Amino acid sequence: MKLHVVRDLNGIEALKQRWTELDQDHPFRSFDWYFSWFEHCSSGEAPYVITDQNTQSETQMIAPFYSTTTRLGGRKLCLAADGHVCTDYGQIASHDLRFESNISNLMWWLASGDPWHNHAYCEFDGLPQNCSTTLSTLSELNRVGFEPEIFELQNCWEVGLPETWEELNARFSKKHRRKTKKALSNLDNCEVHSLADSDFDSLWPEFVRLHQMRRTQVGDPGCFADSNFERFLRHATRRLGRRDLADVHIVESKNQPVAASLSFFSPTKTFMYQTGFDPGFSKLEPGYMLIVAALRQAIARRHRYFDFMRGDEPYKQRWNADAVPMLKLRFRIHDSFRNRIEDRLRWSRDILKSSFKQLRGQSQYAGA
Repeated sequence: MKLHVVRDLNGIEALKQRWTELDQDHPFRSFDWYFSWFEHCSSGEAPYVITDQNTQSETQMIAPFYSTTTRLGGRKLCLAADGHVCTDYGQIASHDLRFESNISNLMWWLASGDPWHNHAYCEFDGLPQNCSTTLSTLSELNRVGFEPEIFELQNCWEVGLPETWEELNARFSKKHRRKTKKALSNLDNCEVHSLADSDFDSLWPEFVRLHQMRRTQVGDPGCFADSNFERFLRHATRRLGRRDLADVHIVESKNQPVAASLSFFSPTKTFMYQTGFDPGFSKLEPGYMLIVAALRQAIARRHRYFDFMRGDEPYKQRWNADAVPMLKLRFRIHDSFRNRIEDRLRWSRDILKSSFKQLRGQSQYAGA
C-alpha cells in the first residue's frame, strides 16, 4: 500500500478543506486542533501527516503524527498533540464506515519497510479503551504482526445526559442537590459571557488569567506558563469557535470576573477542557457554578454526554460521571539491535520505578 507523507506546514494547510470534511465535527480530530499544535507546540519535531492520496479531493484518511528521536538516536512516530496538551479521543481523520480499512492500510504500510518511515516505534496516546476505533486499531496491529504494549492512563469521566436539567439534577444526592441549588442561585446573580455575546479577544485573556490564578494557588505554574501552549490553545480555540465547536465562558459577579471555563463540542458531547477561578471568590463555590452552567448548556445543545476529560479527581464522581478507561499503545515497527536495547532499557526503568514505589509505600507504612 503506497501512502503519502506531508512534512511541512504548507502541505498540511493544503489538506484543510478535506480534513475538515473527514473530522466529523470532532474537535480533537480536526485540522484546526492539529495544525495549531504543529504551528506552536511541536518543539522542532518534524510533522509527519500521512494520507492515502496525493490529491485532497480523493483523500479518505489523514493521520496526524510527528517524528521524534529516541534516547539512543532512533526515530519514533507519535500521534500528534500528545504530552501536556493531553489530546483525548484523538484518532486518524476518517469516515466511520472506512475507518477499519484505513487503519488496516496504515498498519500494513508501517510494516512494509518503506524508507520514508524508517522509524523504530509508533505510539498512539489518549485512546478510549472500549471504543470501536480503538478495538479496530488493536485488531489490525495484531493482524499485521505488531505486538503492542498497552499502558493504562488516567480515566476520562463521562456523564450521560437526559433531556432536561431537572432530570439530571434529580439523579444527584440530596447533599449535592443543595450545592447545585446554591450554584443556580449564584448564577442568577452573576453575568455569564460567552462567544455568543462577546468578542474572543476580550474573553481569552480573562480565561487565561483565571486559570493561572487557580493553578498558582495550589502551587502549580499552570500550563499557560508555557507560551507555546498558550499560542496553540488560543489559535485552536479561535478556529474551532468559528465552527461552533468551542466556547469560552466568563462568570462575572458585580462586574468582577470570578470564574472561567473552556469547552469543546462534538455533535453528541461537550468536553470540559479547562477551568479557572479567582480564589478570592471561593465563597461563591465557582467550581459548582462553572459545571452547572456547562451541563445546562450541554443539555440545551441536546448533547448525549458531558465529558470531564482525563484525570481521576474525586469531584468528578460526585456528578455521577462514569469512568472511561484510556490507553496509550506503543509498538515496535522495525527490529534491530538498537531497538532491542531500548526495549531492555525501558523494561529495566519500569522495574526500577515499580520497586521504588513499593519501597516508598513500605517506608510510609512503617512510619505510620
